[in-house]
Amino acid sequence: MLKASAEAGVKRFLQVSSVTTMVTQARREMSALTRTRPVRRRRHRHPTTTMPSVWPTRLLEYHNQGKIKVSMIRIGIAYGPRDRLTADRCYIQTLIPVVAWPGKANPRFAVTHTKDVAELAILVATSDKAIGQVYNVAGPEAVRMKEVTRAVAKAQGGPKILITVPFTLAYLGAVIIENVAKLMRTKSTPFLNRNIMLQLGKEGYLDGTKAKTELGWVPQISLEEGTRQYVQWRRNRKKNP
Repeated sequence: MLKASAEAGVKRFLQVSSVTTMVTQARREMSALTRTRPVRRRRHRHPTTTMPSVWPTRLLEYHNQGKIKVSMIRIGIAYGPRDRLTADRCYIQTLIPVVAWPGKANPRFAVTHTKDVAELAILVATSDKAIGQVYNVAGPEAVRMKEVTRAVAKAQGGPKILITVPFTLAYLGAVIIENVAKLMRTKSTPFLNRNIMLQLGKEGYLDGTKAKTELGWVPQISLEEGTRQYVQWRRNRKKNP
């Protein structure tokens, strides 16, 4: 796509990726990811976590050679209507009155509504200041995963009872669910798996200061409003699939 765009004379190229490869480094150092942190190439099992480490090098090569003007944004966790990852799992988890939570796990993440992600993408794609730059998609404050779960539960009409189960027991449950899904040859990702449990045990926050100071971008959709929109979408989808 990058090569074809440059050959076709496209003026701007915006690359959107996750920050999976960077999060590993931040977890090890127990710090928020900043705008200056370099991306280190690492081995991963899934292509969506491998490609982000390759992209910046290729993009900057084309940019420095004057072939095309590039910009990049890195998303932490995007949620909203049609989300089948974070919001989906929280929705399923809070369908019942009693919600189980794994131990003391309560990591911080950059949780951003898809509308705000889109707004930043437009700003970066159209601003001259953003040419050759990389921006993290993150609000002014970190959001802990328990807050997301509670917000979804409230949007579902709570209250819900939140109980704590040993992390080891929850991890064992994830292993069982994952293996059962493999035996049944399930095509979709299991609701609970080892990767999710490992993520819950680590920090993954981003520093989004650069997008605010250089482009004036500040997320507008609150967690309460965003989760309300998601729950409403799920319910409408049941009525009108």
